[in-house]
Amino acid sequence: TYSVSISASPFNPRQQREVSFTASEDVQVLFGHSCRRFNFTFGTDIVNKGVAKKLTWTGMAWLEQGSGVPVKLEFSLAPLPGKIRSLWVVYNYETKRPDHWVVKNVTLSGHGGFLFIRKNFRVSTTFSDYRHAPGKNGSP
Repeated sequence: TYSVSISASPFNPRQQREVSFTASEDVQVLFGHSCRRFNFTFGTDIVNKGVAKKLTWTGMAWLEQGSGVPVKLEFSLAPLPGKIRSLWVVYNYETKRPDHWVVKNVTLSGHGGFLFIRKNFRVSTTFSDYRHAPGKNGSP
């Protein structure tokens, strides 16, 4: 019953006014890239049964030093969907060229329950074979 736009992202240039962040002194090497951590909040909308509601992402963005290319994004959401008690989402990015980075995989983990039933969950999705969108005349 929930719908979130795939374009909803703190890296979407059209949504930058919805992002608040602070740079951290924390620097780590992730996937061969020297990265600085940025703590952030990002406000967007979620659609539940046709009604738009505010949704806030709160977490950490790991950006490659020098280029600013995203390497990893980790966050939780508020409010959480019903029956979900905790949720942590991790996006890992892949860089084909300095000007072309894509989501490589997304992992969601958390726990929820109903009455006396409690469950932990972990879902991982890997993306590959990205293609450029066709041009206005249908050509790549």
